[in-house]
Amino acid sequence: MMVPVLSMLFDVVLACLLAVMIFYAVRLNTRILSLKERESELQDMILQFNHSSSAAHASASTLKSAGTEAEFGVKAAVAKAMALRNDLATMIDEGNRLAARLDQQATRQAQLERSGAKTEATAQRAPAPPARTSRQPETQANVRPFQPPSGAKQAVINRMPAVETDHIAPRTAAERHLLDAIRAAKEGVA
Repeated sequence: MMVPVLSMLFDVVLACLLAVMIFYAVRLNTRILSLKERESELQDMILQFNHSSSAAHASASTLKSAGTEAEFGVKAAVAKAMALRNDLATMIDEGNRLAARLDQQATRQAQLERSGAKTEATAQRAPAPPARTSRQPETQANVRPFQPPSGAKQAVINRMPAVETDHIAPRTAAERHLLDAIRAAKEGVA
């Protein structure tokens, strides 16, 4: 008697387990069907991802090449700027030397003018030299010191056009570079 009860109990438990398994099989089947319906969407998403990743890869390579070109352009501009800086430093040094030389010349000219004024003042006080006769040989030239132009003469000089100095050869290479730079600046090239 015990055996038929156990057998029946076993059949009931087995029937319950089968019912649970059928329930979960139905649920699994519905989910598989919904996945099959969404399979095309999933494939579209995978294709979009592949397309986006290839576009990003192409953009990265384009960006890298543009960055390399920009780097070379910046390096070239820096090298050109360094060369210009060195040229300008050389021109400034030569300009300072030229300015110092012009100051020295102006100082000498002023000293000569002062000494010339003194010489003229002493010449006005000194007696006039004797008149030359045709028999006397010329032993000393009648030399007068340089006098700056008077106000009227200076006004005429100021109205005169500027003299072109292109035909004058510069004394040094630095002066030649300075004149070239000035010409280029006037022409708007520099």
